[in-house]
Amino acid sequence: MTISFPRTLRTHAAGVAWVASIAAQMDAVVDCNDMFWDFSNLSDFDENLCAALGVLVSRWQARNRCVQVRLNGASVLPVIKRNSFLGELEIPHAWYNHLPGLAPDRNIRIEDANQQVHSLPYRRIKKTDVEAQAAYVSEVVNEDYWPRMTPALKEALTSCILEVFNNAEEHSESEAGVFVCGYVGKAGQRQLRISIADAGIGFRAKIEKALGKKLSSCKAIVWGMTEGNTVRKGNPGGLGLKLLREFINKNDGKLSVLSDRGYWELSAGKERVKELDNSFPGTLVTIVVNTDDPKSYRLVSEV
Repeated sequence: MTISFPRTLRTHAAGVAWVASIAAQMDAVVDCNDMFWDFSNLSDFDENLCAALGVLVSRWQARNRCVQVRLNGASVLPVIKRNSFLGELEIPHAWYNHLPGLAPDRNIRIEDANQQVHSLPYRRIKKTDVEAQAAYVSEVVNEDYWPRMTPALKEALTSCILEVFNNAEEHSESEAGVFVCGYVGKAGQRQLRISIADAGIGFRAKIEKALGKKLSSCKAIVWGMTEGNTVRKGNPGGLGLKLLREFINKNDGKLSVLSDRGYWELSAGKERVKELDNSFPGTLVTIVVNTDDPKSYRLVSEV
């Protein structure tokens, strides 16, 4: 079976809907040992989406199968070499001679030759590897990637992102780990894009299981993103997300969640939801920060 990737794959409703559609195609496969992802036409790609693609690869690997890759003339090759996602895919050995810079020892991480894009590499982090999570988040909050802010706010936002990691672990009920990937774009239009994904049961199923609430996929995400709502009994919820949402609004960034058939997005101060035709087997949270924002930020308590 071959899945041909489109020319454009971005982190918006249409892009994540396409990822959900290939998840459905892969889940429907019964008798097929050969799965090919053809990247030949893909040229406009948000590499943070490798976190979501990693979820699909892991599910296929759980069936004792591998995803093979086709890259004939693919302009996306330097991207997935640079961020290490190529290491998750099976590459026919005969292709090594046709892929410059790719060695059989799979030592494939390289830097962008023009240094215009910096990758936060694709990682699949075990639930128990707290140190690896902290190290990755520490790189995400690197001061070069964020607008100017006080140390107190930086510490608070670090806790917010760690909370997203913790939610992916605690609420997913999956042993597959946490899948992360991101990048910082070119100067003059620089944005930090970071995606955190899991292969778990999703918002809707978790809320129903923990609280008995039966909600649609979209309403479940809206409920989960509302301050004060939580599936943790006896604990206030959403406090970290509240700060993150406030910052994203002031920074003119974006926060989005994909879970099951629901897609939720906070952008330009407005929330939007969309029900998808297919279900994504897990949850994907994406944070977009405008790095070149000239404003300086601090906590309200510091004023």
